[in-house]
Amino acid sequence: MQRNHYYQKTTMRLWTLSLQLRKDKNDRCFFIKSDTRYYVQAFLSFLGDYIDHMIKYPHNLLTKILGLYSVIIPGQKQMYFIVMQNICFPDSEIDERFDLKGCSAARYEKPPPPGSSYVHVLMDINFKHTILDIGKEKAAWLIRQLEIDCDFLAELGLQDYSLVIGIGKKIAVQNQNNGCHDMDTDSIDSEVVSLCSSEENSMKAMPLFSFYQPLEGSGNTRELTNLPNSIHTIEGTHKHYYIGIVDFFMRYECLQWGRRIKKNILFCHGDHSTIPPRKYSNRIVNFLKKHLV
Repeated sequence: MQRNHYYQKTTMRLWTLSLQLRKDKNDRCFFIKSDTRYYVQAFLSFLGDYIDHMIKYPHNLLTKILGLYSVIIPGQKQMYFIVMQNICFPDSEIDERFDLKGCSAARYEKPPPPGSSYVHVLMDINFKHTILDIGKEKAAWLIRQLEIDCDFLAELGLQDYSLVIGIGKKIAVQNQNNGCHDMDTDSIDSEVVSLCSSEENSMKAMPLFSFYQPLEGSGNTRELTNLPNSIHTIEGTHKHYYIGIVDFFMRYECLQWGRRIKKNILFCHGDHSTIPPRKYSNRIVNFLKKHLV
């Protein structure tokens, strides 16, 4: 199957899932972020590599980018928006959220007061004593996939991305067919028509795990479970963990070189987020290793 058809099929099914869940305001499976033209163009420059990586490693940790949009308002600058899969989904199942870069400089967020309904994202220092109890086998898979994904980003010269981790209560799951339903490999056009022809079809239950059937030759796959966001969900002993990589648009170029010097002076050390891609990649992998059992 051509890679653009494969990717279109996946994104179309994700959009269909949003219709199924749209009545529940607490379960947002998409995330919309405004961004600059620089970052949008950066992503477009490696879009082909990104799609190839998605196909080769269908159970990767990178967030799924579903659309790039721009809006022009008379008298204002053109605005750009990125639509992506929400790693911490379903929202209603998650108690804690962390944005991690594997460093300590300016990486603390004051925790919310007890009983607060505000969605609060904590950082690396807050995560210091957190342990992900997922067992040796799942931990080995997770570290291997993180190495693969971070190595891919390093080869593209990207850094300053975040490892997002959500921690929530454990919910009932059901394993099915190694995490994948059979998928019709007919043309994307007929499937799009089938999915979007009526409200009834759009609202059919379609677990998200069924969108990631590995193709022949796929690497580092794992058994997925029948959960709405199983591609980014790992079942632990007592908790469910939602794990993924976001904001991977920053190239290590002249601007970042200057920021690195500035941060070295400001913090009097190099334990910050602006370091060369290969060092950044290795650091974030080693950071997560310390928090797994």
